[in-house]
Amino acid sequence: AALATLAVIERSGLIDRVLRLGPLLKFYLERELSHRNLGIKEIRGRGLMLGVQAGPRGRKSGTDIVLATVSGCLQRGLIILPAGPLGDVLQLTPPAICTELQLQRMASIIGQAWREAVA
Repeated sequence: AALATLAVIERSGLIDRVLRLGPLLKFYLERELSHRNLGIKEIRGRGLMLGVQAGPRGRKSGTDIVLATVSGCLQRGLIILPAGPLGDVLQLTPPAICTELQLQRMASIIGQAWREAVA
């Protein structure tokens, strides 16, 4: 079953798609988050598995910012999770079948929720 699954992934071009869309998602996130003073420590990952690490901003810890961002995203219909030993990383793992427009929307929602979280 595992080999059959790998064959389907290979035939459908999902690996090439992820390699193309991953940097695009990172670009969209950087556009939404990096040019503002929002307490972003780093955006890292590989392919479509990305993490946005928050640092402290004012009286809010990175963990506080991430948890508030997760809540704000959920209110807007986007399910994301906190990660990392301190819970200060926003874990992003969209499906490989996402469209570019969906990734743009995802980054936009995260940007809105993050700005609210640090306000």
